Amino acid sequence: MKKVFPALLLTVCLSVTKQAALACSCIYLSDYFCITLGESNLFGSNHQITFGKVISKYIAGQNQGPVMDVEVIEWLKTEDPTLDTISVPGQDGLNCNESLFYFEVGDTVVLALYDGGGPGQGIPYPIFNLLGCGRYFLEYSGGNVVGPIRPGLSAESYTDFKNGLGTCSLLTDTEEIPTEDVLIALYPNPASDQLHLKMDSRFGAPDRLYVVNAFGQVLSLHTTRSDDGVITAVDVSALSPGLYFVVLEFGNSRRTKKWVKV
Repeated sequence: MKKVFPALLLTVCLSVTKQAALACSCIYLSDYFCITLGESNLFGSNHQITFGKVISKYIAGQNQGPVMDVEVIEWLKTEDPTLDTISVPGQDGLNCNESLFYFEVGDTVVLALYDGGGPGQGIPYPIFNLLGCGRYFLEYSGGNVVGPIRPGLSAESYTDFKNGLGTCSLLTDTEEIPTEDVLIALYPNPASDQLHLKMDSRFGAPDRLYVVNAFGQVLSLHTTRSDDGVITAVDVSALSPGLYFVVLEFGNSRRTKKWVKV
């Protein structure tokens, strides 16, 4: 399935703390859970996956947005297996999280999450973010995990799903273009103010070139272009230090190149 870039996913980038009110649209990775995990892994994302039950929904937090508390039944992938209850903020107009419209108290679900830190204003448990930039959740019913797991599979026993998570997170739906290093050179890397890009003309200009953070969120940055419209430099001075990616799209294929902001 081709990628979708919905114009309505306008939020504020979570990791760009120096750019107040910086608009961000996230790449909608896939309608399938496994492919979403696999594609986001290309950006260096580190998911924590839980199987749990929604025990409450309410309004709280700095932006007075929707939150749901989830009682953990089992951590399928985690850095801290001792957590037994977590809080998951929903879309509040200032983040890239999933809408909590899909969840009701009493639902049992599988969630692929990102650690969001400790409790917040009116939020009692450690916070984990559920992104809305792809399919990061599945439902559970009658012993089966149900929903768009991967193409051709919409239901699987919990045991089989759990045992197959390692393979699941490796799936992608794009073909990779070889010889990444000859496609584009980034310098300096690490960069502090200007990141320069040099394309190999033998491969032609990409259909799209953009910068994303570790969450896969597209960043709105000032760019310098050549006479033929190709981006040759990006102003990265306002970004917070950390790991970022330049993404090049050629038709249905995509390449990513890591760089570091210092």
